[in-house]
Amino acid sequence: MKKLILGALIMAAMSGTAFAAAGDFAAFMVGDIKIVALSDVYGTNNTGNLIGYTAEQKAKYTPDDKVIRSVNAFAVITKDKTILMDTGLGKDAGKMFDALAKAGIKPENVDLVIITHMHNDHIGGLLTDGKLSFPKADVWISNPEKKYWYDEAKGASAVKVIDAYGKKIKLFNFGDKITPEITSVGAVGHTPGHTAFLVTSGNDKMLVWGDVMHVAEVQFPLPQIGITYDVDTKTAIATRIRILDECVKNNWRIAGMHLPFPGVGKATKDAAGYKWNPEK
Repeated sequence: MKKLILGALIMAAMSGTAFAAAGDFAAFMVGDIKIVALSDVYGTNNTGNLIGYTAEQKAKYTPDDKVIRSVNAFAVITKDKTILMDTGLGKDAGKMFDALAKAGIKPENVDLVIITHMHNDHIGGLLTDGKLSFPKADVWISNPEKKYWYDEAKGASAVKVIDAYGKKIKLFNFGDKITPEITSVGAVGHTPGHTAFLVTSGNDKMLVWGDVMHVAEVQFPLPQIGITYDVDTKTAIATRIRILDECVKNNWRIAGMHLPFPGVGKATKDAAGYKWNPEK
């Protein structure tokens, strides 16, 4: 499958795995569908948010206590629609809108925005100065995600977004097709309504898996390691292992919102855990 890398990419070797450093955007083909990876944030973080990460594991996988912090969004361009999956942190904190512009995608031409979950680094770009960033678009959110963040937890960002978009908010259940090419896949644990999306064109498939994983350097080889960002750590770990197994079994390509930019590749089994194989 042909991949066009559009943006400056630098390869670095970390724990035996190559990760691509930040660029603006990168385009991939899934059958006849173009997937455009959009970089919102790229930098480093420490391992302080990991749960169950032992000193011995740290010495092996992250001896300098540095891990990549990557926030990505993805545009899905079909024959008749321009679809955005997640929106990054917003113009004041991230660079996704710059990446969109460089990729030739105008916010006013986005037909749908599909949200994996309602943490601010995924919905922050939906509003700009209180106004709709994507005035043409319907915004799709899972029923349990809306119920948790809007009806129960009253998350400030979620409430602002849902109130602002009003009737343009569309709800789905796990397993529903958002478009003929995109099927929602339940991936709960990180949040109660966290969703992955399977993009299909012919025999080619890519799972845009949202926040199934946050720290690739650690959680591929050690998928049992949790992170404080998860609402339900135990369920998130079980979901990560289940989805990794499914991706390996079906040979699905993966696109991840926190995998090192551009965040596209495949997982394979490796010893007790898994290995990340980024597309080049």
